[in-house]
Amino acid sequence: KRGKMFEYKYLSEEDIVKILISCDKELEETYELYQSFLITIKERKFKKFKEIVEDNYHKFKNLIKTSIRTFKKHLEYIENSLNYEYSNGRLEGINRKIKVLKYISYGYGSFVNFRKRILICAII
Repeated sequence: KRGKMFEYKYLSEEDIVKILISCDKELEETYELYQSFLITIKERKFKKFKEIVEDNYHKFKNLIKTSIRTFKKHLEYIENSLNYEYSNGRLEGINRKIKVLKYISYGYGSFVNFRKRILICAII
């Protein structure tokens, strides 16, 4: 049976989130932590990101702690990604195209022909 919480009300998504996170203090704190991570990443502020990780590492007991632990473990790499504009996204896209070509061609008898096919597809 449907609950009566949102029945006959026209609420925005923001209002629904506010209502739901107000039901549980831990959920609200976790949501606020998540939002602070998103903001610091968007604004590319590594020092603030590191502060958030270090300040909140021992505060949480739920699944968010696993994420914080992972952030803590990879802080060096996160710093590089926030401080520099470089990205390997384009290279990863090229690698994916090559893998797809390799998959759909069921293997080439000659590496030279495979290389030519990659170069032809790269031009397009």
